[in-house]
This record gives sequence, structure tokens and C-alpha cells, in this order.
Amino acid sequence: MAYEFNPENLRKQYASLNDDALLAIDRSELVEAAQKCLDAEMAARGLRSPVSRKAGNTGDLANEVGDEEEIENQDEPDWLPDAASAASFTVYPGGDAAIQLDAARHALKSAGIPCYAAVRKDAGPPVSTFYELMIPGAFSLTAQSVLDRDVYNPQLEEEWRNHFETMSDDDFRTLDLASMTAGWQDRVERLTRAYEDELDKRKKSRPTGR
Repeated sequence: MAYEFNPENLRKQYASLNDDALLAIDRSELVEAAQKCLDAEMAARGLRSPVSRKAGNTGDLANEVGDEEEIENQDEPDWLPDAASAASFTVYPGGDAAIQLDAARHALKSAGIPCYAAVRKDAGPPVSTFYELMIPGAFSLTAQSVLDRDVYNPQLEEEWRNHFETMSDDDFRTLDLASMTAGWQDRVERLTRAYEDELDKRKKSRPTGR
């Protein structure tokens, strides 16, 4: 099925980004309709339109890449052979894979996590291209937490708000916040328990001084 550009979805995505992530977007890489969505969100926040990286911007994001040629011309970091995948974004005509990649990469770098973008080809069928964001393996759990907090969770919050608005009063009253968040709370407890158990195990295995 052919990809259909949806301005409303893109407007919601831009609205979910923080100012830094919004400013990281290279306007010159967007289709005209996407540029209008970006310009509208920038104007609503009173932000100055970002200068195109290809036009010679020398800011912190000047060397960020946003297309396949630039990505493929990057120098590979020493840690790449032992890297883990933090996220991947499928490329569609008129899509926003480059926007999502830039937002994710900026979030990781802001958190001090090294990352490297790679272009991958899926043999399919159908044949597809996607960007994969690689990180040192030791950062896997931390990177996922950063991406959830800074990229995915704001998008989810917007979706939840839209969902609640569509519910009737009767349906909304049936919702129970504790039940809806139980799974996430359980995950936090299990991660904390696993970490503390391993920490305790390592402390006990260390030789004690005399």
C-alpha cells in the first residue's frame, strides 16, 4: 500500500518534541508540506527557524546527518563491532524517518550516550530502507530509558490525551489509573530488583580487606 503523507500526524509529532529536538530538524530535507508544519510549530513557540545544516550552520548540530549519503560517509567509531541497536526508522517517500532519527540521536547525545546512524536494507519483499541508530552495548538500557523519556513518551502522552478526549463520560469513568499503570510500575520494580540483586552479588564476591 502506498504511503500517504498525513499533515495532522506530523503536526502532532512536531508538537510532541521539545524545543531542542525541534531545532535539530533540517528544514531543507523536508517536503514542502512538512516544511509548512515545521514552520507553524516554530512560529507557535516563538522559535527562530533553524538554519539548514547544508547551508553551513556551524552550531552543535552542524554535523548531524539526515540522508543516506551523509550517513554512509560517516567515520565508524571503534565501539561499532560490539554495538547494540537503540532504535530504527523505516524510510518512506515523503516520510519523517530523518526527523525521527535526528530527534533520537539528539536525545542520546544530550544524555552523553555515543551513537552512530547506519543505513540498512531489508530484502523484503518488499525491499525497504531503514535507519538504525547504534550505541555501545553497555548503554542499551540507559539509551532505551532516555529515548522513552525524551522522544517516545511525549508522543504517547499526546496520543493518550487525544484518546481520552474522544471517550464518553461513562467510558472515562470506568478507567482506573492504578490498573493502567500497573504494568509500567511492575517493570520498574523488576528492573530495580534485578539491578540490586546483581549489585549485592558483586559486593559479596569481592575480597574483603584485612
